[in-house]
Amino acid sequence: MKASNVLGLVTVCGLAATSALAQPSVINISGASLLENYVRSPASTNDFIDVDANGISGSLGSGIQQLATTTSGGTFSPALKWIIQYRVTGSVNGLKELIQFGSPFSATGNDGNAAGIIGQRPSAGVLGDATTAYQNRVTYIASGADTGVYNLGNPGGAPYTADLTTSASLALWASAGTSSGGATRIDVAPLDIPTTWAVQTAGTPQFNDRPQLPGYGTNPRRSVNRQGTLTGFANLPNDLALLGSRSIYNGNPASATTNTIFDTPLSYAVIVPVVNQGTGITQLTMTEMRHMFVTGRTITGENLTIVTRSAGSGTRNAWSNNLGLDPSWTVGDNVGGESTLTVNNNVGIAFTSTNKNATGGVEATMRNARLAVAYLGGERGVGTGSGQNWLLNTSGNQNPVEIPSVRNDIYTGSTTFVRPTVASIIGTNVLANGGNNWVLGGPAVLATIGDPNAEPAVLGGQGLTTPRMTNIAAAAYLNNTIRSIANFISVPSDVGNLGMPGEFAATQFTLTSALNLIPSALEATTLVANPNLSAGVQSYTLGNSVYANGRYGTTDFSHAGRVPTRTTGVVYTDGVANGASYITQSGASLAFGANLPLRNKIAGDFDGNGLRNINDTAQMMRAYSSRNGGTTWTAPAGTGSIAGAASGDACIEILGDFDVDGSFTAADVRYFADGLAIATTGPNAGKLDRKAGFIAVDTQWNTLTGTNNFFGTTLATGAAYTLGASRGDVAGPSGANARGWAPVGNDGVINAFDIDFVFAQFARNATAISGQVSWTNLAQAATFDLSADMNGDLIVDITDITELLTILGTSMGDVNLDGQVNAADLAIISMNLNTAGGWARGDLNGDGLITQADFDILNAILNPPVVCLADLAGGPTGGPDGIVDGNDFVAFINAFGASDPLADVAGGPTGGPDGIVDGNDFVAFINAFGAGC
Repeated sequence: MKASNVLGLVTVCGLAATSALAQPSVINISGASLLENYVRSPASTNDFIDVDANGISGSLGSGIQQLATTTSGGTFSPALKWIIQYRVTGSVNGLKELIQFGSPFSATGNDGNAAGIIGQRPSAGVLGDATTAYQNRVTYIASGADTGVYNLGNPGGAPYTADLTTSASLALWASAGTSSGGATRIDVAPLDIPTTWAVQTAGTPQFNDRPQLPGYGTNPRRSVNRQGTLTGFANLPNDLALLGSRSIYNGNPASATTNTIFDTPLSYAVIVPVVNQGTGITQLTMTEMRHMFVTGRTITGENLTIVTRSAGSGTRNAWSNNLGLDPSWTVGDNVGGESTLTVNNNVGIAFTSTNKNATGGVEATMRNARLAVAYLGGERGVGTGSGQNWLLNTSGNQNPVEIPSVRNDIYTGSTTFVRPTVASIIGTNVLANGGNNWVLGGPAVLATIGDPNAEPAVLGGQGLTTPRMTNIAAAAYLNNTIRSIANFISVPSDVGNLGMPGEFAATQFTLTSALNLIPSALEATTLVANPNLSAGVQSYTLGNSVYANGRYGTTDFSHAGRVPTRTTGVVYTDGVANGASYITQSGASLAFGANLPLRNKIAGDFDGNGLRNINDTAQMMRAYSSRNGGTTWTAPAGTGSIAGAASGDACIEILGDFDVDGSFTAADVRYFADGLAIATTGPNAGKLDRKAGFIAVDTQWNTLTGTNNFFGTTLATGAAYTLGASRGDVAGPSGANARGWAPVGNDGVINAFDIDFVFAQFARNATAISGQVSWTNLAQAATFDLSADMNGDLIVDITDITELLTILGTSMGDVNLDGQVNAADLAIISMNLNTAGGWARGDLNGDGLITQADFDILNAILNPPVVCLADLAGGPTGGPDGIVDGNDFVAFINAFGASDPLADVAGGPTGGPDGIVDGNDFVAFINAFGAGC
């Protein structure tokens, strides 16, 4: 039986065994960073199932044999059986490469030629690039740049290609810069999620679409840059129609073909929400997180920095599905293309908060953006790699990022806030759908074209009748890992070198077989009993998981975090040479990465009480004045949760740089008024009130300078500026807009562009109900910009248009915004009838067209219908019928005798009702009745 193995199969293909000994098989892996630490370890390729039939294997207990020894060029030792080439591209990108370049297809050409290759050169900085790549644990791409054994002459820069005419995919090599011939075929795509979660389905997009439902993954919204200009970066996962021939295995062997994608379950990738200390957030509900990651703002309207991975990330996909969201809708701030560069993560003008192409980019961003909220693989919080260890407070260093407690309020059985402890992850609460477990994570799989379980038992398979993988060496590699996990007993010392693949995997992952409950493949928010539960793996995990670390069970919000890192070479508003550090009000220098003084704990907390709200406006404006030639700001000392924090420790640029460009400018003041002015009293207490925020800014500026127009806003009508009127400046002729990120659409003038912008949020919004959209309704909030809320009620409707017209000192119908509603406006509408356009062309109902309906609106304003004072009754509902007759006389007399308001027809200042039924009404009615009206 041992002859039926990789070497034996190579012999069947016509090559002598001695040739196979000198020529290993190439196995190409592309996808999630999930496997990075695993693939770098020798244990991952120790022989468990006796791949080469030499009698040495873990399953036989006969010794430890390494199947993927290091190589030197084209010299292959007899011990070398596998060349493992692993590209870290992100889950969904890896699946895309499997779809495009998996069996029977392959990639050819070289890495400098975009035709028929995998991805592009790392320096191209586009979706699909590998951030890291390894060949038998040797790095050939690092931090997105080629290094070491990288070969420009091969697809993806892979050091080796393969002779695909053999079922063992035998290795081919050439010196760097020279094609080694053959081709590159992707054999395995590791995903943090099931394949069904990573592909879109045609249909109507909905923010809460589930995998395989019509519309899943098809949100058409594109990202914008910091200036609000469309970048065209999509948020869509893979389309199986890419080649038109792929399918996902549905459990029926008869339906499977050689183009069917199979999922081999591997582990559970725990995901955690993370917050910068500057947010002030200590706990979150899933409802709150859903709002943040779909809209870029909280459910209360507060505009935080919502950080995301790019569409190619399985972490983003799993996070979204766990929240009951379609991942193509979880765009967060939705700024920029794929974020690949360090300057995108550091504070400065190149900073972007979303579409990070790697976990490291998220970690760096979270350290630097003081209002940031994101999600990360939880194990990295106490990890030792670059950018990791963000959860620990050791050696005097404050942890910059914290995990808030979570309530799974969208899950059945949720009653409390939970932490990502090993017990809650394993699922000790198996009742009521596990609502009090930690349910945020991805059921990671290894996706392949063909089924590794179709291999015979000697290659670790089960001899199933499903289609086999083309590369039998890749099938053996997978089965060597999976069978080792299934036969897990214990973990030896020095497991990274001496352990079997499953033993080492148990130390790196939360293996799926350890969980009591797992997410349903079709609906992640439904948990089902795990059919592959292993008591041995669960017992080991409970005692040895990284999540047994005490920091996962507790929080530490006692300090302010770390000093952000700015892009150097720039002089920011604090005047620090080269932008090389920050400076406090006492003149102390704050080095990047150092512990941040407690006075700066909460971003925006200018008044020093440990909170961020509209009450910070007065001190914020003093700080702004200080930076612009005014009196030096003396910060209030800390009170409340930061009691004792020294006044001089306050740093203006850390407290007030809301748009993360490194400086504190008027743009940050607008950001505050538009998105951080949380009311503390009245009906809007605890919620954003834009109107109050802009009024507060102008009021405080007037107190400081005697000028009531901080932003210098002008009104197209020429009307006098009133306090807070700048809230109406939300759009301009460029159409630039960055909803969810920052209010960048203003152009200094309130005019027809602003009216059109507000109208567009509700009048042409398919989600509007009864002519309005509400921020608390996520289906609606996903589709409109809260900056259009003129009256501060978190609803956008016609009352906001009225408010905007009041700001302009005019009223409905003033098309030319000259402050008057007259025939000139009607003439504009008449001239533009039956054309497209906005307010300036006569669109009064906001539908984007100038039609008879607009003409009728203005005509009714200019020529109001004559009201017949004596016509009180006779209509079908008891009201006027257009005829003055006995019915009206009787109705009036009855009402007059009863002092009914129906008889109140005169006496007011304009001749109408005055609220009193008296002789004035009687005389007026009799005169009108006698005149027939």
